[in-house]
Amino acid sequence: MCGDSTMSIKETKAYPETGWGMPFVYFWDTSAVAVVNKAKNGRSTRTFISEGIWQSVIDNKSKAISPKLIEWRRHIHQNPELGNREVKTQQYIADHLRSLGIEVKLLAKTGVLGILVGGKPGPVIALRADIDALPIEEKNNVEYKSKNAGVMHACGHDAHTSSLLGVARILSELKNEFEGTVKFIFQPAEEKLPGGASMMIKEGVLENPKPHSVIGQHVMPQIN
Repeated sequence: MCGDSTMSIKETKAYPETGWGMPFVYFWDTSAVAVVNKAKNGRSTRTFISEGIWQSVIDNKSKAISPKLIEWRRHIHQNPELGNREVKTQQYIADHLRSLGIEVKLLAKTGVLGILVGGKPGPVIALRADIDALPIEEKNNVEYKSKNAGVMHACGHDAHTSSLLGVARILSELKNEFEGTVKFIFQPAEEKLPGGASMMIKEGVLENPKPHSVIGQHVMPQIN
């Protein structure tokens, strides 16, 4: 949860758009492949990861979709929705995943689960992003300023969501190259209690198939 609303209001100015997307996408993609390989082999990853092949492929693909990451992030930022009310956000995410040929399940009222099966059987890795906004009036004067009065993506969930959409796009293009399954978890109501995580778990987001590991991350505007 985000407790410092003053710092959060400045988030869109403090965080350079051209910088946050690619590291996020690169981290998630390489982590997913590394965990899948490590679980499969029962030892430290040494295949594509150690040879640098995956890093190069993912790095190039991340750079190529950087303009799309900014486009997706700005759309989500302009259309923030509070926890358990992320109806349009849910639809936006689901449409994107379906366009990539990823299986989509709607959970916890406004949550989304995407399931991408790799080219061969193997372990399961889950990647998670939160999608809700905060009840804050945006004071930034930018072209992608929030259109919803009193609601703002002030905690970076727009960046988290758009980055995971980017990961889904890249991994969908590489699905024949890795073994295992990737679950994309878009969690609603992270800023509320009880949170969307518990709701999704109750509805089986971590079952059928059960992930070997779950990876999440969070932006930090103070880091350049």
